[in-house]
Amino acid sequence: MKNVLALMLLTASVAATAQTVDVAKSKLGFTFKQEEVPVEGQFKKFTATVSFDAAKPADGKADVSIDLLSVDGGSPDASNELVKPSWFDAAKGPKARFVASNFKALGGGKFQAPGKLTLKGKTLPVIVNFTAKASGASQVLDGTATVNRLQFGVGDGVWKDTDSVADAVVVKFHLQVNP
Repeated sequence: MKNVLALMLLTASVAATAQTVDVAKSKLGFTFKQEEVPVEGQFKKFTATVSFDAAKPADGKADVSIDLLSVDGGSPDASNELVKPSWFDAAKGPKARFVASNFKALGGGKFQAPGKLTLKGKTLPVIVNFTAKASGASQVLDGTATVNRLQFGVGDGVWKDTDSVADAVVVKFHLQVNP
């Protein structure tokens, strides 16, 4: 009987931490300025696992893998340009990855996830700010992070000129996290 109870408790514990992101109902996008005009894009393919309980944010974890070849830069020309070596160099490194843990509560349903982004062979710290709201049995996480593209070598050569393309890129996400 003891073993059955221990197995039930272990199963309940795993179920509480294993949360999947419904990518069909989620979105991962970005905004940057080109010659002071906001340009929006998105990644059509990504995977994510999230373990988050608003009552215990310090136990929070996230692992997001982004298919750089799935980039939609807002036009076919922009999408084709972004996968080239001077931008994402997606042929050499087709994935970007964000891993975070030890989330922090900021109050009012707002949270912060400190993590590391690996892109184009460089891994640097990135802070993600997000909100969490219940949606039936699921949670909806909406948030942003500002990434300085030049720190990752994104936009080499003539594209280093921040008068043409701003250094700051705002990454935006909407994740539906299912139990």
